Amino acid sequence: MIRVAPLLLSATLLAGCAATADGEWPSLARRPGEIEAGTRGPAPEPAAPAAVVTPPEAPADDSAVNEAAARIADISKEFTDVEARWQKQRVETETALTGAERAAPNTPAWSKAQLELTRLERLGATIGELRDRANVVAGDLAQASARGSDVKAPLDSAGTLIGRIEAARAAHLTLFESTQRALAR
Repeated sequence: MIRVAPLLLSATLLAGCAATADGEWPSLARRPGEIEAGTRGPAPEPAAPAAVVTPPEAPADDSAVNEAAARIADISKEFTDVEARWQKQRVETETALTGAERAAPNTPAWSKAQLELTRLERLGATIGELRDRANVVAGDLAQASARGSDVKAPLDSAGTLIGRIEAARAAHLTLFESTQRALAR
C-alpha cells in the first residue's frame, strides 16, 4: 500500500493540472478574438523604402597612425633590450645546467640551474607581453586603415617586429623546454 499511495497522488495531481476550473478538459476550439481563416482584410500596401542617410566619412586621422608608429618604435627598443638580456640569460642558464648535469635534486648546483631557468622563463614571458602589445598596435593600424589612413609604413614596421618577436619566442620555448627536461629528475 505504501508504494501505491505515491502513484495515486501523482495521478490525482496530473489530472488536476489538465482539467479546467469547472472540471472539464481544456478546449482546442478557437476563442473569441482569434483570427478565422479567410476573414482578414486586404493586405496592406508596402511602405515606400526609407531613405538611407549615410553619414559623411570622417577624415583620416593621421595622429592615430603617428601614435601607433611611436608605440611600435618603443616596443622595438624594449624588445632589443629584452633580446640582449635573454641572450645573456641563455648563457647563464646553459652554464648552470652544465654544472648541474650530475647533481642530485635540491643540491646547490641543481638549485642554481633551477634559478637560472626561472630567470630565463621570466624573460620569455616579457617577450610574450611585447608580442601582445605589438599585436594590439597592428590592430589599431588596421582600424586606422579602414578609416582611410595611410598605414603602410608603420604596419610594415609592426609586421617586421612581430616576426622578430615570434622567432625569439619560438627560440625561447625550444630552449626552455629542453632545459626543463634536462633538470627534471
